[in-house]
Amino acid sequence: TVSTPTVYRQFDIGKHRGMVSDTTALRKALSQKGAPDTKLLLANMKNALQDPAISLHPKIQEILNIVQNTVTADHVQMSGSGPTIVAYYLAEHMHTLPDDVRLLKAILKDYGCLICFAPLLS
Repeated sequence: TVSTPTVYRQFDIGKHRGMVSDTTALRKALSQKGAPDTKLLLANMKNALQDPAISLHPKIQEILNIVQNTVTADHVQMSGSGPTIVAYYLAEHMHTLPDDVRLLKAILKDYGCLICFAPLLS
């Protein structure tokens, strides 16, 4: 299990402080007229706690690599202080979701992790 207080303590040590989202780009993506610019949003989303969690639990990086190399998601990252991994799909890639879920369930059945698939409308 991943301890949230331990991940935050690792973050507070300071060596992971540069791993944050580009808030200017995020604001620009969200302030588009009409729908948000989801491609710009995904390109600039980062989880500041991901690297500290990985430094404590390297298995998270192994699972992230498996997910990133297996699915057709547009962005994959850890959620919160971990170990949940989220795969974000733009609308044009949603047709691959059922196959991706089946494939990941087979590959990750022994890892004991939760994989969330989040459709994004573009």
